[in-house]
Amino acid sequence: MKGYYEKNRDEEKKLVLVQGKDGNYPPHFHLSIEVTLLKKGEQEFFVNGERFLLTDGAVSVADSYDVHSYHTQKQPIDYTVVLFPYACFQRFDEKRQGKALVKKVFYDNELCEKLLDIVENYIK
Repeated sequence: MKGYYEKNRDEEKKLVLVQGKDGNYPPHFHLSIEVTLLKKGEQEFFVNGERFLLTDGAVSVADSYDVHSYHTQKQPIDYTVVLFPYACFQRFDEKRQGKALVKKVFYDNELCEKLLDIVENYIK
């Protein structure tokens, strides 16, 4: 899967939050770790050529430089994307010594809700 390099994401120094209803985004990659919290709806998540169908309460993770995209046929959906710039996880990255995150999707409503609560508190 080819994708474009989202250089602007790698220039961020703080967490980036994106909340939306239209879940379509072409293949791309960046150094930031991207976590998507799907509160409601269905969304296809493609990462490094593998396809996942995200449903209510799913959490997806795109690791650094994973080529990933999103496609939604049934609108609207309710999701939040959290982008962790390298400055936020540099120590973690050094400790993992080049090992990639293995699990890319978690189907866990409770986890999704707890993470959304953290995001809401961060926004306040």
